[in-house]
Amino acid sequence: MAVKVIGNTEAIGQTYNLSDPGVTTIKVFMEKVCKELNLQPPAKVMPKVVALNVAAILETIYRLVKAKSAPAITRKKVTFVARSRSINSTKAYALLGDDQFSFEQGMKITLDHLKSLSASEDKVSPLTTSQPGATHG
Repeated sequence: MAVKVIGNTEAIGQTYNLSDPGVTTIKVFMEKVCKELNLQPPAKVMPKVVALNVAAILETIYRLVKAKSAPAITRKKVTFVARSRSINSTKAYALLGDDQFSFEQGMKITLDHLKSLSASEDKVSPLTTSQPGATHG
């Protein structure tokens, strides 16, 4: 599906969520990423207000010391993971057609690709933040 975006003038300047037609929540998405990367999913729950305050403090410290990367916890990341929402691909299917594969197949292809990129020492890993304030994912 993503290949159909290349050269499609209607797709210029647009952002698309690519997922299967089923409902995929952010929680399910994050759990799958953790599983595929052999990471433990978060085991403890912190109130959003506490996490936002911790993130604000870390952002301030990083800014004061002029760190070249963003902290692991930012307010933007906290807000993203704290929302209970699902990934909606309706816009992508409307423009790009309905070449469908399952969530599991798509995650495997994507994560295998990201793992191969992050294994290369001379490339910036797309799994980490490369610029202050920037987020990936």
